Amino acid sequence: SSRHTPHTLHLTHHTHAHTKAELHQVEMHGIRRYSIEGAGATPVPVVRQSHETDDGLSLTPSPRSSSSDYDRGLHLHDDTDSDHNYHPFTPGDSGGSGGGGNGGSDGRSVGSGGGGHILVRASTHLLQHQQHLINESTYEDPTSHERKQRRWRGGIYVPRRYILVFISFLGFVNVYALRAVLSVAIVPMVKRYHWSSSEKGLALSSFFWGYIVTQIPGGWLASRYGGRWVYGLSIFSTGALTLLTPIAADLSLWAVIAVRALEGLGEGVSYPAMHCIFGKWAPAQERTLMVGVAYAGAHVGTIIAFPVSGILADTPGLGWQSVFYIFGGVALGWLALWLFFMANTPDVHPTISDQERKYILCALPPEKKAGNVPWADIALCPAFWAILVNHTVANWGFYTLLTELPSFFKNVLGFNLKSSGILSVVPYIGLAITFFVSGWIADQLYKRGIVSLTIIRKFFQCGGLILGGTSLVACGFVEIVPLSVSLMTLSLVGTGMMSAGYGVNHLDIAPNHAGVLMGLTNTAGTVPGIVSPILTGLLVSDDDKNPADWRNVFYITAGLYAIGAVVYALLASGRHKIPRNRQLIPVYDDEP
Repeated sequence: SSRHTPHTLHLTHHTHAHTKAELHQVEMHGIRRYSIEGAGATPVPVVRQSHETDDGLSLTPSPRSSSSDYDRGLHLHDDTDSDHNYHPFTPGDSGGSGGGGNGGSDGRSVGSGGGGHILVRASTHLLQHQQHLINESTYEDPTSHERKQRRWRGGIYVPRRYILVFISFLGFVNVYALRAVLSVAIVPMVKRYHWSSSEKGLALSSFFWGYIVTQIPGGWLASRYGGRWVYGLSIFSTGALTLLTPIAADLSLWAVIAVRALEGLGEGVSYPAMHCIFGKWAPAQERTLMVGVAYAGAHVGTIIAFPVSGILADTPGLGWQSVFYIFGGVALGWLALWLFFMANTPDVHPTISDQERKYILCALPPEKKAGNVPWADIALCPAFWAILVNHTVANWGFYTLLTELPSFFKNVLGFNLKSSGILSVVPYIGLAITFFVSGWIADQLYKRGIVSLTIIRKFFQCGGLILGGTSLVACGFVEIVPLSVSLMTLSLVGTGMMSAGYGVNHLDIAPNHAGVLMGLTNTAGTVPGIVSPILTGLLVSDDDKNPADWRNVFYITAGLYAIGAVVYALLASGRHKIPRNRQLIPVYDDEP
């Protein structure tokens, strides 16, 4: 249950600009939150303490030496301003008590007084409900608090958002393992069923036929019904279909193609659903690391699936069929773990502590009505297009590395990367580690207020594109195998850096619609998985040993990376952008 009480007021900053807005008091599940909403304004208030005065409610802002996207204190700027053009209320500015308030005819105003506090003039009945604001809407990080509180009971409280990240990580291990197992098992299957090279290609590519279809519907379903069931059923359906693959192979090639396409339909909703879940669970100051750790599971799944599948397929008495049975069974077992521990939102989780629940809910925008997707706002948002373009070019580079570099090493350098043991997994280990490291660094920069969130996103995205593109081009001019593997690793490290750029940016600009945005951008990002191998096939043949031909492949990828970097540098933002002109930001302290 919730109660929502809006009160009209006026915002005034030191440039004497005047904007009508509303002070919102929202009480939900025992938590009282305060926020300000107004057309064309994006105030971000964070309050240390409050007390009632004769003139109104006095809100004392937290001091901060530098600005960021969630600066403490009350800030007002127009949506057309660049990210760094904040107009903070500081002692002596116009407005409020002691500053010459200019609140409009109704006598309500927000400004900074001479005493260094923000004054909200409002009606008496509102003030009766707004005492002791600091005790009701500012929360510490509950991790250490809960551990101290429960230590005497002989147990340790594990924050439920950390359990979410861990189980999500295991989920993406399953997602990519289920996707990769056919790449290993296809070799003995081709021998047994006498499939041609083109038939083999159909079996491998059919997964993407379904995968590209359910991206947008998956985001919408997760936004409407919650990501818990959508994500869980995604992996359940893929695991169940994986168990049926050996039976389908005995029937016909087209049965295998149909099963793989259905698997793609199931997995297509996984990323949009998980983005929707993080929109409800990930505080802004922890968001990048939480998302990075969870999505790193995809690459860990690839690292695990290839060698384990090869061992199982070559083991007498098991054979290639066991690859599908074992990995499919593990996925079904994961579902029980997911459903037992997880809930769609913190406020409905059965075992979450009150401290953690309040901490998360007060660090996120209020939840919007399910199913009400602002399609026009999405289409007109430049920051969304920056994400879409960069998702596409990043996936182009990743699929090129995944599918074509082994052939480059074999044909040009005479080195079989797939059978080289540790060298074959070093690049992907570097990729997975970069997800963790980039997420941690980005969150630390944000927590400390060193730079704005927009600058953080642009640094990791553009830096990753530059590192990835230059490393890939250099790989075409190197003939020393260890150095080539090192350059390949650096290129994938650049891909990992992008997880702290476009990979989490959907949650910044539209936390209540992040699942839909991920569905849109991942639809575009799936196209390179289909187009890139075709274009590469036109540029180089299967046994092409000419380095110059392969350099053209790398040049195209680096060129796309350069375009992505320019677009992201110009259009990207770390601010809440969607829906437009209805910026509702909660009052909370973002410092655990």
